[in-house]
Amino acid sequence: MKSVFRTFLVLAFSAIFCVAQASELEDKVASLNMGLGGYVIGKVLTDEQKKIAKTNVASEKAYAGTYKFKDKNLNVIAKKSNDRVLIVYEDYGTVDGKKMKEIIGKCFIDYSEPTATAHEKMLYWSYDKNGKLLTDEDLKKYKDSLSAEVQEGNLADTIKTKNQKVDFDAYITVKLVSSQEIMIKENEIKDASVYLMLSSGKLLEEITSGN
Repeated sequence: MKSVFRTFLVLAFSAIFCVAQASELEDKVASLNMGLGGYVIGKVLTDEQKKIAKTNVASEKAYAGTYKFKDKNLNVIAKKSNDRVLIVYEDYGTVDGKKMKEIIGKCFIDYSEPTATAHEKMLYWSYDKNGKLLTDEDLKKYKDSLSAEVQEGNLADTIKTKNQKVDFDAYITVKLVSSQEIMIKENEIKDASVYLMLSSGKLLEEITSGN
């Protein structure tokens, strides 16, 4: 009987510790104060935002443990257990070259030079726990350090130990995604579908891991 009670206490304290850790992480992400249209990543929805969420449920299925709703041209994904914002993205719909350049220009003003590009159709900006923008040079050093470690051992060991020499720890990521190449001539862009997304990989990991 004592053994069962002891096991119960261990499990209970473990659960409390995990919840406290999750809350601390959410508060840290929220303190960076990054979002769109008043929806800040990591922050709890306001009462007014909760009302909007209840009356504008998105038709698309949400991730397990989350719910999704729309607020005009914004799409928001929040955590069911505490109404914290996990993802917010603005759908620009279909745009021409002129509008695309306006969107890109605003992103450069708001977020500075992007951390990296991907497949010529995405720009992204990554921010660390202190809100510092991680640069393309930071990313290059991180990738170089991974390559060096893989040469010393096998890839599986590298992933398992996570013992990178250079840290690249993004707490919030901003992504500008287009169906067409972004950095081409204005007159070459026609009917491109574009959206801007802010999210926290850290908070999404908490969801997928079941915390």
